[in-house]
Amino acid sequence: MEKRRKFAKLGKVILFIFLILELVVLLYSATFYKADAKAKAVLKYENVSSCGSYYLLKPDKNKDTKKGIVFYPGGKVEVIGYLPMAEELAERGYTVALCRMPFNLAFFDINAYKAPLSNIKGIDDWYILGHSLGGVAAGSCFNNNLDKFSGLILLGSYPMKSIEPENTLVIYGTKDVHMKTDKINSKNKVLKLEGGNHAQFGNYGIQSGDGKATMKRIMQQEKSADRIVEFINRGK
Repeated sequence: MEKRRKFAKLGKVILFIFLILELVVLLYSATFYKADAKAKAVLKYENVSSCGSYYLLKPDKNKDTKKGIVFYPGGKVEVIGYLPMAEELAERGYTVALCRMPFNLAFFDINAYKAPLSNIKGIDDWYILGHSLGGVAAGSCFNNNLDKFSGLILLGSYPMKSIEPENTLVIYGTKDVHMKTDKINSKNKVLKLEGGNHAQFGNYGIQSGDGKATMKRIMQQEKSADRIVEFINRGK
């Protein structure tokens, strides 16, 4: 009888802790950055469709490279805030799967890549891309699935130690105070955007604690997309 009481009490404590943690997550994720008008406008483009757990952006048939990019959004950012950046890549011939994340946090679904890789046909090579916290999640995913992805692309994020340097591209802005540049391996392919900041890879306004950009948002995204194309086409 005494053991049952102890187990019952322990169960209540565990349940209480679980509920507290769930409340903390909900409160944390509720204050997310919302997409701006330009990002919302992309939803109306003919090449953009909602596929349940991700948004699919298809390139024009005459530009299609048969290569795909799985896109992990940054933490606490409304996923459609990355549609303009995803569209930049689609315009250059890449199929892009922009993943929705539970509570707007990629670490709640690190394996979000599985749905697009299973459902999107006609792709010869897949790459995984992530911004900020989404980049950390993408890096973890890439490192555990080297057989599925040809490369990792990090925007305002840094690679994990065990990732193969030649398969990684890092892009960041010089005004990004969130970026830990000492974490970047010098052997990684790196693009440093003069005047770019942390938030301008997406379209969700100004991010708390971010540096003030002197480069226009559209320019930051265009230059990033150009460098991504070079990275994917390396050696070809």
